[in-house]
Amino acid sequence: MDKRSLLIHLVTLTVSKLLPGVIFLAAIYEFHQALLLLARGEGNPYIELLASVNRARSFAFLLGILGVVYGIRQRELRRQAVHRFDQKLDELNANSLRAD
Repeated sequence: MDKRSLLIHLVTLTVSKLLPGVIFLAAIYEFHQALLLLARGEGNPYIELLASVNRARSFAFLLGILGVVYGIRQRELRRQAVHRFDQKLDELNANSLRAD
């Protein structure tokens, strides 16, 4: 594995392991805020939370980052698979030429 592939692997692995935990914690925080609003009796807490543009933007940003990381990792896996298949094909062709 070359340095570029290793760097991509480490970055995508780190982000893909950390971001779901961050999203989970953010969801717990939002649920907690909704319960507090509900306990105070200040209208419908879910509508107020969803109406917050900053919170919705933050969730969208985190999910977008996860999508980009997923795409980068899948592209790198596809490149590795193509490289491995090309090596096997070359090996098979070399073996078939020797057999002739």
